[in-house]
Amino acid sequence: MRAIRVLYIIQIMADKDFIKENIVGRKQSWRKRARHYVRVIVSALLFGVVSAGTLAVSEPWISARIHPTEPETVDLEPETTVPVETTAVPQEAETTAKETEPIEEVVRSEIETYPFSVNAVSAMVSSLKQVATEAEKSIVEVTSSVSQKDFLGQDIKAENSRAGVIIAMTGDEILIMCPGQDLKEQDTVEVTCLRESVYSGQVKALDHTDNIAIISIPLSSVSEKDRTELTGIRLGSSHLLQKGDLVISVGAPAGELYSMSYGNVSSINYNYPYIDGTLGEILADLDSDGTMGTFVLNTSGELVGWVSGNFGKSPEHYCHIAGISDFLGTVESLINGTPVPYLGLNVQQITAEMQQQGIPAGLYIQEARTDSPAYAAGIQSGDILVRVGDREIGSALDLSTALKELKVGDTVTLSVLRQKGTEYTEVAFPLTVAAR
Repeated sequence: MRAIRVLYIIQIMADKDFIKENIVGRKQSWRKRARHYVRVIVSALLFGVVSAGTLAVSEPWISARIHPTEPETVDLEPETTVPVETTAVPQEAETTAKETEPIEEVVRSEIETYPFSVNAVSAMVSSLKQVATEAEKSIVEVTSSVSQKDFLGQDIKAENSRAGVIIAMTGDEILIMCPGQDLKEQDTVEVTCLRESVYSGQVKALDHTDNIAIISIPLSSVSEKDRTELTGIRLGSSHLLQKGDLVISVGAPAGELYSMSYGNVSSINYNYPYIDGTLGEILADLDSDGTMGTFVLNTSGELVGWVSGNFGKSPEHYCHIAGISDFLGTVESLINGTPVPYLGLNVQQITAEMQQQGIPAGLYIQEARTDSPAYAAGIQSGDILVRVGDREIGSALDLSTALKELKVGDTVTLSVLRQKGTEYTEVAFPLTVAAR
């Protein structure tokens, strides 16, 4: 019965119209609806702006930790010279020339009879000036402040200026090589580019042994105009220089910035004893001052060296040139922040005459420099270096190769032959590799 009553009540309610009516809320005006949509749009825009700003600020921080950037590595490579094509001389013609007249006499005769005019000489000098002018786009002035005392003992600030050369340009910095005297690592210097634009630079690396400093200027601080005009110097090969070659000096050869000079290579000695190896001693009739930075170019405008005082006193009206090929590894290490290994040995290649006197094969040690690892280990003048670690040493090239395999802080054993009476005995000296 109860179920029948419930069904009956439901049927009655279904027949009533008021149950079927829809309940509708109060209708809003169009102004309220418009305000609502505007608020939604403005909120969306604000959210987008805030999100974009947050991403822009945090993206470099996040990227630096997820993908840390490494400094760009610089590889210094000399320019490759395209060989000059020559026409093959037929065998018969070559034989005839040899039989009739020596080639030296032919060349001498041609030079003596060539009608050199004033215009020809002027054209040659003009070409040299053009090479020097083009190179000046890579020459800068580096100014540092030095504390000195006057005659009353009071501290005064003095400014030292020297010429530098742009040795490389990366995506982040301009790298300049200049003389390193009076400079310290992390010193701040002023660099004047193109004779007018002054930028703040920092000493990135120093090699007091070779008197080389590397200065860094952030590329972001350089104007767009100067970026397009400044160029890194092109590198040549000092090993290709020959006696009689014409060379040009730029930088400060006359003791004044942006001066120039030119002369000829007078002599080359490829076995000059030097620290931890041998060098090419290049002498040229350039009356140039090397203390303020003088850089030497070949006639193609490529850097082949710089005037250096590391070879001792030069004859009057001549200067010694440190060849770029002998120092390329050192400069590259300094640029990339890698310390240059240092043993402190002045060595000499053993000649055939020395071997005839009973000196064994190896490298003759002229001197173990004071305060060097070799000196502290007990190596003496007159010892013969025969081994660095497991590498046999028979030449300066072997020693150079061994040094490239070492790092600052490594412990290595140097084996030498030491004379005792008329005999030589092998002695081993362990030492820790230092930095230059």
